[in-house]
Amino acid sequence: MEFISKNKSFEDLIFLGKICFDTLTSNIAHKPESNDFCGIYFEGRNRQINCIEDFAAIHSFKVFSRCNYPMLVLSPNPENLLNNNPIYTNVIHIKTPEYNSHDQYSQFMIKDVWNYIPKYFKRLMFFHPDGFLCKFGWENWILNNKIDFVGAAWCHLPSIDINDSGVWKNTGLPRIPVGNGGFSYRSRDICERISNTYGHLKMRESGRTDDRCPPEDLFYSHLINGTQCGKVANIQEAMQFSLDPITPEEYSKKLSFGFHYPRKNNEFQKERNYCLSL
Repeated sequence: MEFISKNKSFEDLIFLGKICFDTLTSNIAHKPESNDFCGIYFEGRNRQINCIEDFAAIHSFKVFSRCNYPMLVLSPNPENLLNNNPIYTNVIHIKTPEYNSHDQYSQFMIKDVWNYIPKYFKRLMFFHPDGFLCKFGWENWILNNKIDFVGAAWCHLPSIDINDSGVWKNTGLPRIPVGNGGFSYRSRDICERISNTYGHLKMRESGRTDDRCPPEDLFYSHLINGTQCGKVANIQEAMQFSLDPITPEEYSKKLSFGFHYPRKNNEFQKERNYCLSL
């Protein structure tokens, strides 16, 4: 098996390799099956699901969950090493169109993804090849905090503009400090409601000068938070759930339940340390 992330620096690749090794050498205990939560592993590129990060992300969900929840692999390519692998039970491939850009991915996530996920899966954990779980207890944390959307905190405060008869106007909703979707939890009912209500509108991230749709994680977190139709985690809660990026020291201390994007150094570490101190 190979790494997907061959363009990383040598130091970052070594760090990613350590996390993958730690994860893949953790045993998956026998657990009862449950549909209380569902994992969603998305890969829009037409490639086989057979790289180290693929296995590590899915393995982390199986290891650090209290039950054997289903994992849906949304991918255009059905060829993967997970097929018929007795280690990974309750893993289901769902064929999707091919997407090779972040914009295409966001369009799919905003408008179409709910047509591919069975409606009886309500509590969804989203994984990407660079976002895993790394410790237990996330289920009770989500339920006790009554979270509808949470991802890692951002180092900026984005918002969304809407095109009204050819004129771009800001939504006027509060800017959002939380919502990175690379490793995230989402309430299906709340997100699907936002998709059905606002997904047809022409939108962009505030400050952009092109007509690209906003990143899908900003679309959901900003509109859920602004319309108050559900609860988006605050910055303190986001820090407990996921760090983006996560550094070796933060990973060794298991400061969060999971992460998106391991990196040896974080250029925003001062801002991170401030948020962690809140």
